[in-house]
Amino acid sequence: MDFYAVQKKRREMEAAQAKRPTEPVHRKFERVDQVLARFESSIPEPVYKILRTQVKDAIDASEAETEIIKQQRGVLGSLATAGMSALAYEHEVQKQYNLLENVVEELENIQVHDGKTQERLRTISKDLKEWIQRARATRNLFSYLLDEENRDIRSRFKAKQLIRDVTEQMSVLLRAVKPDLNKIDASLRLPEAGFAEWSAILQNVMINAVNAMLDSSNRQITVSSRVEGRRRMLLIQDTGCGVDLEKAEELFKPFMRKQVISLDRRALGAGGSGLGLTIVRMIAETIGCGVSFVKPDEGFSTAFQISWSER
Repeated sequence: MDFYAVQKKRREMEAAQAKRPTEPVHRKFERVDQVLARFESSIPEPVYKILRTQVKDAIDASEAETEIIKQQRGVLGSLATAGMSALAYEHEVQKQYNLLENVVEELENIQVHDGKTQERLRTISKDLKEWIQRARATRNLFSYLLDEENRDIRSRFKAKQLIRDVTEQMSVLLRAVKPDLNKIDASLRLPEAGFAEWSAILQNVMINAVNAMLDSSNRQITVSSRVEGRRRMLLIQDTGCGVDLEKAEELFKPFMRKQVISLDRRALGAGGSGLGLTIVRMIAETIGCGVSFVKPDEGFSTAFQISWSER
């Protein structure tokens, strides 16, 4: 199934590639600039200056966009390699769980006359059971990627139910913090996308929130929805270390990481590569959403906003 899913996507990409112009966009603008220069004497000077300025701006913007795409491709390449490795590991580790469960069963069936030894065997069995439970919970972080439907089928999911599913799926990383979802409109639907895309966005944002609260005595995450005309918004707020809104835009650049938490607590946090928010923005933009940090409500330190417009 995984093979055919990949082949289907490959065919779709090849079809799109066949329709794509081979000449870079900035080259087209450069040719327009050359035409303008050739007919300069035939164009009124004020009009010529305006056209030349606009074309130059378009060339600069196109070249900048091309450079950004190159950087993003580099990031995606490393992520794709890591993702393939993670999936291969996940398939293999399932076999190891089954093996360990058999070991636990054998330990529980061993009977010895020495009371201390018997108690020690029970302790080992109990510890192994707890480890397996936690390992299976960690596995849930990748389980949605194994489902072809989650990867390929796009839908307008109900926001509240999808966010509840994602938070349950990543409960092992939330460190006993249960996000409050009561302020999400039950009828709100998210822009059309796959479950895997929304999971990637929400997992990254939630992990950032949890890491920001490692040194906080009060740990709360709340998700709410808002409506302003045609605009729809999801707001994810936490009581962590906060974000400087004047410099917040820098956090979306690759490898930027500015969370201020103590060194002994930092080791407890997931992530840390500085790619989380880059990934979030890349995915969000492909499904028609904007993402940004905004001023939080009273009682919260950070507010992350996902917004889109309804037609």
